[in-house]
Amino acid sequence: NNCNTKVPHCKVLHAAFKLKDEIFKIIIYFFCSYFIQAYCKRLIFRTIKSAVNRIYYNRITFLFYCKFDSERQEEKNPDSAIDDVSQEFIDKARSLVLANLGSKGYSVEQLSDDMCMERTGLYKKMNAIIGCSPSVFIRNIRLERAVELLSAETMSVQEVAEAVGFNSASYMSRCFVAEYGATPLEYVRRLKQQTP
Repeated sequence: NNCNTKVPHCKVLHAAFKLKDEIFKIIIYFFCSYFIQAYCKRLIFRTIKSAVNRIYYNRITFLFYCKFDSERQEEKNPDSAIDDVSQEFIDKARSLVLANLGSKGYSVEQLSDDMCMERTGLYKKMNAIIGCSPSVFIRNIRLERAVELLSAETMSVQEVAEAVGFNSASYMSRCFVAEYGATPLEYVRRLKQQTP
């Protein structure tokens, strides 16, 4: 039992203070680490929130500008939705479709050949001007002509379908339902009821 008697009291006290300093350092380290992490989290959250708000503000500003600019263009020239060159292009395409309306095989390829254009070029230009594809453009002209013929009440649905270039009366009826929400005869009847 000479272990405790040989160690001076000053060394014991020094070891105790050293242990206390180490514990204090550990506490300070964890304390600083916690607050640094909390501060970083808040900083990241604020940065993300600011970025989201900035994106949302820019989006709203862009939409408002587009709406304002379109309204301003309509006020400048309300009677002209498209320019003269584009209107001439659409009129030419329409006249070609009408001239070949009775042909069931008249397709987008033939229209693009008659317009002296590639099919992709015709699609892009027509979609940019009137917002629809050439196939829909041809179909709508067929439907418009079918309405005129059915309104005259001189031809049957089958005869009208053949006259305007549809492959069958059933296909024409499906196109009517898709475009007008009614069969050919129902749509014509509805038009007559609306006409004074």
